[in-house]
Amino acid sequence: MLVNDQASLNISAELSPFLLFPLRTAGSYIQFLSVSRSRINDLEIQISELGLENTRLRKKLQTDSVELVPSAYRFITAHIIGRDPSDFNGFLYIDKGKKDSLYANQPVVIAGRLVGKIKQVGGNYSIIETIENRNIAISAFDGRSGINGIVRYHDGLSLDYVKISDDITAGDSIYTSGMSETFPPGILIGSVASTYETGNLLFKSVELTPGIQINRLYYVHILVQSESTSMPDQVIIDIRPTRAPEPNSNP
Repeated sequence: MLVNDQASLNISAELSPFLLFPLRTAGSYIQFLSVSRSRINDLEIQISELGLENTRLRKKLQTDSVELVPSAYRFITAHIIGRDPSDFNGFLYIDKGKKDSLYANQPVVIAGRLVGKIKQVGGNYSIIETIENRNIAISAFDGRSGINGIVRYHDGLSLDYVKISDDITAGDSIYTSGMSETFPPGILIGSVASTYETGNLLFKSVELTPGIQINRLYYVHILVQSESTSMPDQVIIDIRPTRAPEPNSNP
């Protein structure tokens, strides 16, 4: 009020960088969070893809005269919109459904780690049966020793049907084996926490630490096969033996 218009403009020009600094900082931080969240989502999808590709290559190296024919698939990101109060970590509700090409038994992952599978699909929502549901059973193997078993949830996650003499130790990583029509091979389920004998003459107890914490998730990725796949529940990895042509038997 005490200076003319030109002086006011000069003063405003000098002070505006300082006065607007908090607003610019807040705006930059919000933009950074948005870009970071998108980048994290992309990286988690890449981790899942690399994990599955690593398993395919490992099988190809270990198999003689076998051609691996991977089916095409993609990842759909879905946000968790609810939980079952009677089984808080056993079922998750997500904001994707039939309109997004989801169907029952599709695998659900996050950053290459198994969350569970699609249990029920509605138009705009779906229900996930997680690895902490007592009804789920997952064919799995020890990534170090190759020992196979079935992952179930009792009072915690465990690997069942492991013989007393089987070579499984604490720290081993447990992956999906691919011996099912639901889960492709190579998805991390968890790691061995401890093993001990229970008095059973055949099997020992193998307790697992899950690869993810269900109660900390707020979004997941669903594996969706391409439209060219003939059967929606077909195993993602198709192993077809290839034979050399028979030699000419004529003398």
